[in-house]
Amino acid sequence: MTLVGMPVAAADEAHPDCEDGQPLVGYRSTLFLRDLLEGNPAGLYACEGEHWDGQDTVQGDEAASCTPTVSAVPDDLFVAFCQGSDPNAAPSLDASQPLAVRVGSANYEEAYASTNIGGVGRAVIYVGPEMTAVYVRDNTPGNVLATAVSAPGITQGYVSENDCDQATYQGGAMAGDRTRCGRDNTAVTVQYARLLP
Repeated sequence: MTLVGMPVAAADEAHPDCEDGQPLVGYRSTLFLRDLLEGNPAGLYACEGEHWDGQDTVQGDEAASCTPTVSAVPDDLFVAFCQGSDPNAAPSLDASQPLAVRVGSANYEEAYASTNIGGVGRAVIYVGPEMTAVYVRDNTPGNVLATAVSAPGITQGYVSENDCDQATYQGGAMAGDRTRCGRDNTAVTVQYARLLP
């Protein structure tokens, strides 16, 4: 009863950071670890859900067309082909655009890489001074990959083309009710060198 009544974090889905009060990866099954990790010297923390939809927060203002875009400045690297700052804006099954990529870095501190393969999926990674985040989405017909991952309960929702928000995802996960959130994607963030409240 206490778990169900816990407050649900309102997430900023444009940034790959764990929200204050957001449970660890695994939700109810890992609640005991949160107390152990609070105040740990390494400052490690990990979360998952709908807290990030894979957007580019490193070079987010850089546009990209299907004419290759390249900026080879070492501390401001940017390469893109058919991939804008939001990977979810890319078509999932477009025969004329089967591949989209986006890579950027800033000040030798942050890096972002996104690949969208039509008919297969999207994979995005962000690496920064305080966190590493991964976002994946299934584009296969019938969501074959998401179904395989969802079957043993690795993710907290049921397989669907819909995309619930973090509050819905987290509420269902904490209540043990996977029917609340339909999704074919997940985001996992590992934070370090910063202690969460």
